Amino acid sequence: MRSRAISQWMGGALVVCFWAFLSPDLRAAEPDRSPAITLEAAKKQLQANRDAEAEVLLSGLLRSDTRSPLAAEANFLLGQAQAKQKRVDEALRTFSNVLSSHAGTEWAARSLEASAQLQQLRRNPTAAQQLRDELLKGYPESPVTVRVWAGVADHLFREEKFSAAVAIYQKLGKSLPPASTQLFAIAQVLLESDGDPAKLLPIANQALAQNNLRFAKPLYKRLAKSPKAGAALPQIETQLGWCIYLEGRDEALRQAERLWRGVISRTKPADPWYAESRWHLVQLAAGPEGNWSKAVALCQEIAREQAPGTFAQEQALFARAWLLTVHKQWKPAVAAFDDLAAAYPEKLLHPPVQRYRELALQGPQTGKGMP
Repeated sequence: MRSRAISQWMGGALVVCFWAFLSPDLRAAEPDRSPAITLEAAKKQLQANRDAEAEVLLSGLLRSDTRSPLAAEANFLLGQAQAKQKRVDEALRTFSNVLSSHAGTEWAARSLEASAQLQQLRRNPTAAQQLRDELLKGYPESPVTVRVWAGVADHLFREEKFSAAVAIYQKLGKSLPPASTQLFAIAQVLLESDGDPAKLLPIANQALAQNNLRFAKPLYKRLAKSPKAGAALPQIETQLGWCIYLEGRDEALRQAERLWRGVISRTKPADPWYAESRWHLVQLAAGPEGNWSKAVALCQEIAREQAPGTFAQEQALFARAWLLTVHKQWKPAVAAFDDLAAAYPEKLLHPPVQRYRELALQGPQTGKGMP
């Protein structure tokens, strides 16, 4: 009797110890807890990447109440837990169960999406495409369908398969998300213009003027590759460089610089896009690069190579004087303003220019730069 009592005590102690080691969310799944509480506990486990624990909770919930209104969601989450543990065959079976037992629900739509993703990971694109087709056919208005198929169309757009992309965008209609709606509009413009710069360039320029870079940039990129670009190529590449420059990333800045230097190398100073690309190099040096002395040197080069009376020369002379004043290079700044006055005397009639020149003149006494 004593040995049996000890055995029972030890067994009870082991159960208590095991229960103590379970996470609070697993302990929350006691039989007297509601299915909703168990489901929420499982979601927390999944979010924390404790997928095995989530699976225990979900399996228990489904065993205890297969007809629960939460069964569709629980089944879907179970499939996710299995997939995250690399048990792909089991996950696919679970998602298939959602489709057969809960057809017509959003969880069925999400199960089709998840199954397609798993087939894609398995390098089985045919099976993945069949599942996406089933999603579009069976759940055409589901947000899941819109997200999945908009993604497919966007991918086709990036591969420059515009006709195929447009066909999908048209099927999704007004349900398209904003980013895809814009790509749809761009694809239509590209197809209607047939890459003709005479038709496409004005649209790109208008979009850039409206600061709609997401619309303008793909058009310029397409034009830059077009064999029809011809004499418009310097403008296309200069404007494309500006769209890329405004992204602000280091690699984008380098890419923009390469485009502008390419334009400069293939054109002559009298070409307006040569001058525009030169000016953008000044902006790059004075802005993101933080190299004002390089910017000043570039302004000096522009002023020397541009014809007198041109806006490009006037702009370069003023920018040189302004930059020197900003950086408290008083003597060179005064000399630069004198050069500006000699070439463009009317410029010194402008109150702002007069004020900048006074700052340069008084700088050695006051030590103050630009306000």
